[in-house]
Amino acid sequence: MSELDGRNGSNRAAGNHALITADNDLDALHAWLVCFVDTNTTFDNYRKEADRLLLWAHVELHKPVSPLTHEDLPA
Repeated sequence: MSELDGRNGSNRAAGNHALITADNDLDALHAWLVCFVDTNTTFDNYRKEADRLLLWAHVELHKPVSPLTHEDLPA
């Protein structure tokens, strides 16, 4: 399922421009969630919503998260 892991997403930085050391969307989401590890409720809620976004993008759009644009999001 490497076509959905986001490693080649159009919104991912390439080469020396990357701000985090994430090779794919799941690693990027984990890097973001680490910021909230000290606040359990926030961490749990953000993780739940991040999981939902990842699942929705894969199942409904057949796309990884990293190339999503605002046009992909329902109103």
